[in-house]
Amino acid sequence: MGKSGTDRGSPSRPLGVFLIALVQILHGLWYLLITLVLFAYSSSASDEGKDSMAGISFILALAYFLLGVLYLWLARGIVKGQEWARRRGINAAEFAIVLILIGGLVFQSRVLVPESPFWTIIGNALIIWYLRRDKVRRFFAARSATGRR
Repeated sequence: MGKSGTDRGSPSRPLGVFLIALVQILHGLWYLLITLVLFAYSSSASDEGKDSMAGISFILALAYFLLGVLYLWLARGIVKGQEWARRRGINAAEFAIVLILIGGLVFQSRVLVPESPFWTIIGNALIIWYLRRDKVRRFFAARSATGRR
C-alpha cells in the first residue's frame, strides 16, 4: 500500500494546499526580484543625493528580501503539511498586504508590485481565507500530529 494520507488515517492533501505552496514559491521569487530592484534604486538614489529615498528603499528592500525567503521556506512547510507553516503563511500574507500598501504609498507607482496592488491584496486575502478553512486546518492538524509520533 502507498503512503497516501488516507492510508494513515489522516485526511488527504487538498488541491488548494498544493496551489498555495506554488503561489508561495512564485511570491517568494517575485519578492526576491523586487529586492534587487529596490537595492538598485537605493544605490542610484544615494548617488544622486536623495538620501531619504535611498534609506527608505534600502529598508523596503530588506523587508522584501526577508519576505521572499520566508515565502520559499513556508512553501516547503505547507507541502509537508506542517501546522506552523499554515499559521505563518497567514501571518506572511497579512504582512505582505501591509508592505504592498506602504510601498504603493511611498513610491506612488505600480513598478514594485505585480500588475496591480489590488490583485496582490486580493490574492493574499484569499490565501488567508483558505488557510483558515476547517478542512485545511484538519489536514494540517492531522499531518502535524502524525509527525510528532
